[in-house]
Amino acid sequence: MKKEIIVILILTLIQGIAHNLAHPITPSYVSYLGIDDVMFGIFFASMSLGIVIGSPMWGILSDKGNHRKWLIIGNIMYAIGQMIYGYSEDVTWMILARVFSGIGAASGITIFAARILLYSEKHYVGRNLALFGGALTLGASFGYFLGGQLSFLQVLFNEPSYQYVFLIQSIVTFLYVILITFMIKDTHVKKKEIQYIPFYKHILSIVSMPLYQWLFYLGLFFATMSFTFVSKYLDVYFRDLGYNPDILGSFVLFTGFISLVTSLFIVPKLLQFKFSKTFFFVVLLGSVSLWLSFQLSQVLLSLYTIFSLYIFAKTAHQPFEQSHISTFAKDDYGRVMGIRQLFVGLGMIFGPVLGSLIYSLESKLSFEVAAYVIILSLILMLYSIHLQKKVLMK
Repeated sequence: MKKEIIVILILTLIQGIAHNLAHPITPSYVSYLGIDDVMFGIFFASMSLGIVIGSPMWGILSDKGNHRKWLIIGNIMYAIGQMIYGYSEDVTWMILARVFSGIGAASGITIFAARILLYSEKHYVGRNLALFGGALTLGASFGYFLGGQLSFLQVLFNEPSYQYVFLIQSIVTFLYVILITFMIKDTHVKKKEIQYIPFYKHILSIVSMPLYQWLFYLGLFFATMSFTFVSKYLDVYFRDLGYNPDILGSFVLFTGFISLVTSLFIVPKLLQFKFSKTFFFVVLLGSVSLWLSFQLSQVLLSLYTIFSLYIFAKTAHQPFEQSHISTFAKDDYGRVMGIRQLFVGLGMIFGPVLGSLIYSLESKLSFEVAAYVIILSLILMLYSIHLQKKVLMK
């Protein structure tokens, strides 16, 4: 494996930890401030709006080089935004801070994915994307676990510890910036000379994408809606069931290890089979297992067993869709991954917002609807693949 890929995976793991330290305490923090639960979805959607804004920008900028500079700027933005979110206690400022953080957070996701494609040999693209997704998920799981354990600060300071967690998260992110400074090298990569295109024309080019690309990205949008809602409102579901943040952190760490095993050992094998049929089986399994997980009365038992199949499918989904999206690119990997992250960001906006409305009516129903939406995304993506084959045959 190339040194550049190893560096990306290490930094991705650390970013996952740094960017998720405050997540386990966020629902409790919102309740502590006396803010309605619906705003939890709004706050998350605000960050996703920032990702929507930032992803195409970072993608286009990364195609021009200077990856280290953009990663540093993005993570500094994220750290500052999280500090404002944790200490302002004003809803308006909290929303603005989340948008600002989202713009910054998009830099790492977009640029690292582009670098994976840039430095991977063709027959290793799927494997490296699987490892990238696994590193991000495992890092997020460790971040959740560590963030949940930081509840001991409440005992130490004899007062609610929520703001201290945001402070710690910002400090860790600044330390991460120092690592980026030393570990990321802007190696010159030979590419065909590309005529300069203004930024706004890059954005407008999204409108003229072929239909099969639009359908695939739209399917990704719906899949992300479901994945994001389940991830974020499972936090709220744990709180509503009376579980402490450390219980949530331990469960997310457990799911992180499932993701790691899936990424390291299972996905590389699955990518060797026929793409369409394997993708269909994986996504269908995820949808069905998600639906079944909320039908049993023993919640923790079903989450540690049946829900594990959903985690497996969700983990496998990312390298499959990223590998396929890489076929949309020529030399512009940053732009293509930026567009991908744009639709992911849109899904991250609408998922929590629409899901929160259903959750307020019936919590279990919201997770069932999420399972149905995953099926819709699968239909769109498979039809897109069918259309793409017909276009390429002409």
